[in-house]
Amino acid sequence: MDKKKALLLSMLVIFIGVAVAGGTFAWFNSQVVVSDGNYSGVTDCFLIDYNINNDDNTQDITGTLFPSSGPLRPGTLGGKVSMKINNNCTISGEGTLKMQINSGTGAVFGTTVAAHCENPTTLETLNDYKTSSDCTSHSGSWVTNGTALKYAIYEDDTTGDPVSVGYVTSSMIGANTPVHTGFSVTKTERVFYIYLWLDGYNSDNTYNNVPFSGNINAYAKQTAGNLPSEYQQVEYIQSSGAQYIITDVIPSSNFKVEADVYTPSGAGSQPTFAGVGDTKSIQYYFDSTGKPGVWTNAGAVKNSTALYNQKVHYIATTTSSGTTLNINGTNYTSSYVYPGGSSRYLMLFAYNGTGGPNYYYTGRIYSLSLYSNNNLIRSYVPCYDKESQAIGLYEIVNGTFLTNKGSGNFTKGSNVNY
Repeated sequence: MDKKKALLLSMLVIFIGVAVAGGTFAWFNSQVVVSDGNYSGVTDCFLIDYNINNDDNTQDITGTLFPSSGPLRPGTLGGKVSMKINNNCTISGEGTLKMQINSGTGAVFGTTVAAHCENPTTLETLNDYKTSSDCTSHSGSWVTNGTALKYAIYEDDTTGDPVSVGYVTSSMIGANTPVHTGFSVTKTERVFYIYLWLDGYNSDNTYNNVPFSGNINAYAKQTAGNLPSEYQQVEYIQSSGAQYIITDVIPSSNFKVEADVYTPSGAGSQPTFAGVGDTKSIQYYFDSTGKPGVWTNAGAVKNSTALYNQKVHYIATTTSSGTTLNINGTNYTSSYVYPGGSSRYLMLFAYNGTGGPNYYYTGRIYSLSLYSNNNLIRSYVPCYDKESQAIGLYEIVNGTFLTNKGSGNFTKGSNVNY
């Protein structure tokens, strides 16, 4: 699953000047954004908390904003965000914090100010040192390309040094800019405190009533830690039409399958990459013309066009209200209700029917995740055992390796290295 949901942006106007002015910095909550590829589709494994505490789903950081000498002084704006991995997931991740500054922000914030002396660790202005030599002799940094609006990020608390500092530059206006990157995301919660302040040394009436609009976005991506060392992740595994895998999952009435798949032309009448069949059947498939669809006992919902010979992002959701199919971002809906409770386990690369596997899938699975009642229950990663060379799917929620139960062998794509 490559679930890339855009974070909502908060809008505000900050009035900054020599005189004290009021300000509010509101962050909106949203689900985690997974960047640079979510290789096994486990967005629900990443937990991000923007510390929302108001009825309108915002966290308001209110107070007075006025020229300040540093991030922890009165007059700054700030807030916090926490990141961790769900305890039910066996992955590791890498996090990124970005600062989104909207294009309506005043360009003056990105303008270089006069040279001055700063603490290189915090960017706080050192007013006592007026020349370059005096500054550097007192362990300061003589800054010639700084701006007046600065940020600092602390982790866990604010007693130590910040983990990241910087200036709001012209290139950041109208962009979503990384401000802290490459940190690990694990099952242990990491809390980051973000501060934005106007440098007191450089502030004058230039900044009176200048608009600022922006927020902080938190991103996460899986890293190589999602598989034990004895397995090598690959881009995909593919069946020749004789291989299949049996899961330990019986689809519920509130069920979702999310996958990246590839179906070659000439794959058969109903090539099925996941399915189970009895009186309570459900089939995730492509029809004979190459249209992806989902079929229940009540009927089929299908994409409007054929999508052979290309990678397809596929989401099928069944609820008490009906069935929704999303193909590459386009929704198709129906009132068909799947009751759940089949007597058989869901099969991959085939349909688990009354006489055994049929509707074999001669295609590729790049990733596949299963959800029940909106909770991630299984997520399958294509890989092979380095010692035996057996090709299959590693299920990362429970930590199990599933291999072919049919004849012959799967083929595999290129190794995935991070």
